[in-house]
Amino acid sequence: MSDNAHPSSDADVYTITLNGKQYVVEVRDGGEPAGASPPAPAAPAAASGEAITAPLAGNIFKVNVRPGDAVEDGDVVTILEAMKMETEVRASSAGTVSAVKVSEGDSVAVGDVLIEL
Repeated sequence: MSDNAHPSSDADVYTITLNGKQYVVEVRDGGEPAGASPPAPAAPAAASGEAITAPLAGNIFKVNVRPGDAVEDGDVVTILEAMKMETEVRASSAGTVSAVKVSEGDSVAVGDVLIEL
């Protein structure tokens, strides 16, 4: 956390860098945030045509995305259940979901397409 304190009345202003993004935060005595101004959101990545496939056979426990949603590399897009264990299926690159090929409760085999970016 970089400290650029600028006292304004009973609050201090700090610039915080989190995951490469800078946020300006005003903190009042007692530690409560008075306001934050995040940078403008980045435009969602374009559809890449990439398919996210099932890493193992099992049942779809949860689908976390819908067509049109933007995802980042590493975002959990689906949770797969196999042998009473949940496995998070993550996006391997940033993109926009163009199609969701499964629903909660569906059975899938190794390599089945779950999500298309």
